[in-house]
Amino acid sequence: ANTMFTVDNVVPDGGQLVGVAATTVLRPSDQLRPDDIVRLYSVPPEGSGDSETVVEAARIVHVAAGAPTSDLVHVTVLVPDEDAARVVQLNAYGQLGIATLPDGTEPVIDLLTE
Repeated sequence: ANTMFTVDNVVPDGGQLVGVAATTVLRPSDQLRPDDIVRLYSVPPEGSGDSETVVEAARIVHVAAGAPTSDLVHVTVLVPDEDAARVVQLNAYGQLGIATLPDGTEPVIDLLTE
């Protein structure tokens, strides 16, 4: 059974759930949790430019428990359609940074409650 979502939360039109694997150097040291709101940044290879915001505020929908010896944390984030391809590409190249935002920050797109 898919336990990633509660029965009353659904992905809205215009949104996509994207998997991100973040290493220790690209995420906060605090544990990322479901419902955290995060900012996603492009982190270019060393010396090749400045970081840029990719998604202003995205909700973490799921956090997978990684192996105790791994420095990777796997999270699923809800992002707008127009940002999904860039998030996937940056993540594949290890160039996606995650920053946790204050409680109460509104995500740019959110789950719908039925």
